Amino acid sequence: MPYIRFKHQDGKFDIVRINGLQACLDHGTVREFYRPSEEQWIDPLKDPIKMRSDRSSPIKFNKRRSILNLDALTKH
Repeated sequence: MPYIRFKHQDGKFDIVRINGLQACLDHGTVREFYRPSEEQWIDPLKDPIKMRSDRSSPIKFNKRRSILNLDALTKH
């Protein structure tokens, strides 16, 4: 499975499997992620991206996310 690079809110870089990026976006821990198809960094607060807040609900646009504790994602 492919990986994607992203930058945490604290400025540290990390990689995650593509299917794990959604969880990071949902938790508000992503400052930017690299979209290889466009060869550019994407800021989820400025650039329109499709985000899903609940896996059972349809995909909707949501540019604003609160910053949550990073410990929830780093324990996985």
